[in-house]
Amino acid sequence: MSLAGLSASALIGASTTFPQPAASGTTTSFAASSAGALESMYRTKDFSVDGVPGDVCVHLVEILRAIARVALRPADVGPARLKGMRRQERWMYMVPRRSVSSPAAASGTGKTPGQDSTRGSYQGRLAGRVMVVTGASRGIGAAVARRFAADGARVFVTYYPSQEMGELAHAVVEDILGEGGRARAVALDVANPASVAEAFLIVREQAGPVDVLVNNAAQPLRKPWEEIELPEWDSVMEVNVRGALLCCQATYPDMAARQRGVYIMVGSVEVALGRAGGLAYLTSKAALVGFTRSLAREAGPNNIRANLVMLGAVRTEAEAELDRDGGATRERLAGCQSLPGRLAPDDVTGAFAFLASDDSAHITGQVLNVDGGWVNY
Repeated sequence: MSLAGLSASALIGASTTFPQPAASGTTTSFAASSAGALESMYRTKDFSVDGVPGDVCVHLVEILRAIARVALRPADVGPARLKGMRRQERWMYMVPRRSVSSPAAASGTGKTPGQDSTRGSYQGRLAGRVMVVTGASRGIGAAVARRFAADGARVFVTYYPSQEMGELAHAVVEDILGEGGRARAVALDVANPASVAEAFLIVREQAGPVDVLVNNAAQPLRKPWEEIELPEWDSVMEVNVRGALLCCQATYPDMAARQRGVYIMVGSVEVALGRAGGLAYLTSKAALVGFTRSLAREAGPNNIRANLVMLGAVRTEAEAELDRDGGATRERLAGCQSLPGRLAPDDVTGAFAFLASDDSAHITGQVLNVDGGWVNY
């Protein structure tokens, strides 16, 4: 059907009588045949104009409909009267506006998450996305990798290149595969530029560009500050801070080219509290707060988000090595957490899934505390 010859009045798309300005004292009825023809075109998107692409014709008709509504609006139809009209009448005089900001648009994925709050409605919300979790052979990293896979992502479980960590990482992958997920273990020393380049090349060759990077790999150090030796200090900074930089830099070109991507850093609430014996470790975690906020500013124009999950006392294997029965930590937490009980790795993965998904499409540069209410601010 051709657009040629259609009158502006027909663009209203309905056989309706519209009041004219009070001075005229008349009404004008638009022919049902002409209006019906346009309505058929508009609803079926059956447009044709020689030499003009179909999608351009669609937008043209939408624009003409909007112009017609404004041009034919009676002079006495002002904001007050519009407000008092019934919805159907009001529609006749108002210009429709497309939403220019939505989770799907902001993320660049073209997918909008379900609005139902039930667990089942969110299953698969990370489907088709490529996720890399550093330091994922155990603890929080392993739990996050499992959660991403459960939500449909293709996950790369990276581990420090050692036999022990490699075996643990492959066990995580086997768990994921056993549940029907997709995962692969990749050796990665985040402090080594050559290792970073090699690992992310493997990821790209196997699955394509990375959609979400979780910088979880970290090196702890508990030691009185005056006893810290420079090599120890440098090692903590190289893994915890330089490692985040190198991994972000390795994934950034593809994210920028595709105009979408997510970085998630992992912090500690003790940055806000301080702790004796934690000077090097907490300094590195504090650095990641500034790193995240600055990265959000710099990467934001390319629609890339960066956030940090500030974790409380999560009972992991690393903690168990320092506090076998958890008694020391329980004593420290007594009266501090708003919610009772210890956090386990699986308890915090929802925050990561949220920040990785379109549900958080407009959240960047933020620090999200997941600590049972230990620190409130």
